[in-house]
Amino acid sequence: MEVPIDEAGEEVGLAAGPVHVAILSQTCDVVQSSKPFILVAPAKAVPERDYHEADKGKKPLLIPLFDCWVADAGKAFSISKTRLSESTLVRHSAPSDQGTESTQIRASVARAFGRFPFPDDIPSVFNKLITRLQKATGREGNLSKVIDSIHPIRVRAADWGAESIRIIVYVIIDADEFIPNEEVDVNWSWERLEKKFGSKIVPSTLSLDDVCCLISKIHEDDRMSWDLTSLFHLWNYFGKLLSPKFINSDSCPRVQDIDVQVLSDKEFTYADYLRSEALDVEALSRSGLDPR
Repeated sequence: MEVPIDEAGEEVGLAAGPVHVAILSQTCDVVQSSKPFILVAPAKAVPERDYHEADKGKKPLLIPLFDCWVADAGKAFSISKTRLSESTLVRHSAPSDQGTESTQIRASVARAFGRFPFPDDIPSVFNKLITRLQKATGREGNLSKVIDSIHPIRVRAADWGAESIRIIVYVIIDADEFIPNEEVDVNWSWERLEKKFGSKIVPSTLSLDDVCCLISKIHEDDRMSWDLTSLFHLWNYFGKLLSPKFINSDSCPRVQDIDVQVLSDKEFTYADYLRSEALDVEALSRSGLDPR
């Protein structure tokens, strides 16, 4: 919608005058006369890369709407329905309230406002990993070439506040390139990749960048001819290299063990989802900081 901006919008950095916003409040709150205000967020066009990252959940405060337009939940503010009634409806972000597009938008709104506040001693465990992934996003490099195949990493602990905790890190890969165990060729060996690429491969010397390079080379082939068994082993090796090189359990004495599990988005169950939290740098708690 295109609405006139008053003091509420100006406080989040919007200039006075008409501006595009997306309604974030639920439909029932919009239609109920007992609720005079609704929540909106500035809507803006962003580069295709940013839109894709928002759609993948890697920019949780940007809610993908349509055609590279997003709602910036980080600048959400309340506005009266009276003022909104003076506005122009530009378009609906989904063709219906019950369709797939609508479901995806609801999930994005929930992700923006429902992120988990990790205890203060947990961020240091994952800071190096998060920094590495952030630097790769939208840039050149082997990790950048394969990062779109990785869903937002999720982490799980039985009780984040316990004196001793075991953390499971879920590295979730698109199912079209991470086949189930029963479909893996049992005769596979690293020699298959050596023959394909014409060079010697010593697994014990491979870095994360090396593994990403091999994955990206397979991606260069026609998708129908991908060597899925090789991708299975390479993605598992990717997970193996994350800890301890990029996950520092020593920084938090409460962390007794970290188990990195690589699985496809089809293998990752709804129960796994409910028991885990997205590893989002913006969600990491900093309760010790002065909120002013």
